[in-house]
Amino acid sequence: MGQTKEALDSYISASQRALARGDQAESEKLADKALKLEPNNLAALIVKARSYLSQGNAAKASALLEEVPLISKRAASKPEFLLDLYVKKLQLDKAPKLALAPRV
Repeated sequence: MGQTKEALDSYISASQRALARGDQAESEKLADKALKLEPNNLAALIVKARSYLSQGNAAKASALLEEVPLISKRAASKPEFLLDLYVKKLQLDKAPKLALAPRV
């Protein structure tokens, strides 16, 4: 109905609220709905990755974010979150390269 941006924002916001209350399954479901509207939406991908991390699955969270290109200045939070995931997974060989990479 031409309200894709509003729907996208609503799904992401609802996904973040679900995660905050500890409902990872609902959070992922809502993030997936947002990703159907915009497959590379960074906010939806980050909330989904945070859901994975809250379940103790840092590997799945970092794998999800590693597939996303840095496509805009809005993506600035991706490297910091991914760096945190690398440290948590003890993938210390990847951390310095990401930490020293130039920002977009």
